[in-house]
Amino acid sequence: MELMIREIQDSDDIEKLTELIRSAYSSHAASGLKYWATHQTVDDTKRRIAMGICLVALHQDEYVGTCLFRRPQPESPVELYRSPRVWTVAQFGVLPEHKGKGIGKAIHARGLALLKQMGVATIALDTAEPAKPLIEMYKSWGYQLVGHCDWRPFTNYPSVVMSMAVQ
Repeated sequence: MELMIREIQDSDDIEKLTELIRSAYSSHAASGLKYWATHQTVDDTKRRIAMGICLVALHQDEYVGTCLFRRPQPESPVELYRSPRVWTVAQFGVLPEHKGKGIGKAIHARGLALLKQMGVATIALDTAEPAKPLIEMYKSWGYQLVGHCDWRPFTNYPSVVMSMAVQ
């Protein structure tokens, strides 16, 4: 599969990107998990993109995946996220029909390379505690469980916090 991964541009269609994100999280929604991405609006997507570096993956000019690498969050209730050398992963998704093809891993690798060049020490994320296959995927990529957080009422589940060194 020919894949182009690049930073988001002003000319990108945020409505289509929002549809991709919702679609990527649709299986989580179907299982009853209320991730922010399962219902985010176009304005939410714009606001979140402004928080860091957003990468998009395209195949034949179609959005097939995306990931936001979010700057440190000094106001976060998660202590790790407040560290000035820790960036986080957000609104990370691949269209359902393209999952399992290595697209997510390729987007993630590109993001890590950018963060390494910037001197970022650690990448972190949180995800639903019940999302065991997702947690196992992140572990296989080198993430370790480092804590817990709870975003309710914005979500309907407790979360695990995972991190890894940027190498």
